[in-house]
Amino acid sequence: MSDKSSSITNDFSTTYKEEAFLIWYKAGRVSIKKLLSLLPLNEDNRTPGLHTLQTWNDKEGWAIRADSMDADVAREIERTAIKEKIEMIRRHAKSAMLLIRKGEEFLETTGITKSADAVRAIIQGMEAERVSRGLQISLGEIEGLSNDKLIEFVEKKLSLAASASTNEKDDFIDGEVTDAKPE
Repeated sequence: MSDKSSSITNDFSTTYKEEAFLIWYKAGRVSIKKLLSLLPLNEDNRTPGLHTLQTWNDKEGWAIRADSMDADVAREIERTAIKEKIEMIRRHAKSAMLLIRKGEEFLETTGITKSADAVRAIIQGMEAERVSRGLQISLGEIEGLSNDKLIEFVEKKLSLAASASTNEKDDFIDGEVTDAKPE
C-alpha cells in the first residue's frame, strides 16, 4: 500500500507541486484542507488528495521554506523603509535649505528692521535641517521674540554652528582620578 501511496504523490509534476506550495504560502499558510479548495486542476484535470498534499508539505519542508521566504520579505520591507526614510530626510533637508535661502534673500533685499517672517523662516529652516540631520532646536525658543531678539538668536546660533564646525578638538577636562576614601 505504501508503494501505491508513494506513486500517487509523485504523479504530479514538479511545476504543479511548486504551484501548490506558492498558493499555500500566498494564502497565508492555510490548512491543507483549505489549500485543497484553492488548487486548480493539474495538466491531467486532477487535484491531489489531502494525504498527498500533507506529504508534500512534510517532505518538501514547506514550513521551513516559508519561514525563509518570510525572513526575505522582512529584509526587503526593512530595505524599502530605510530607502523611503533616506528620501524623506533628503526632501526635508532640501526644503529646509530653501526656507533658509528664501529668508536670507528677503533679509538681503528688504533689510533687517521689518523681517520677523524672514528670520523665522531662517530659524524654521535651520530647525528642519537639524531635525532632518538628527538635531533639534525648540520652536518654543523663538516664538514671541521681537525682531531684535530673533536676530540676536540667529546670530548666536550661527556663531555656535560656525565655532562647532571649526573646532576640531573635543572638549575635555584635564585631571586625575583618585580613590576617595571616607575618613
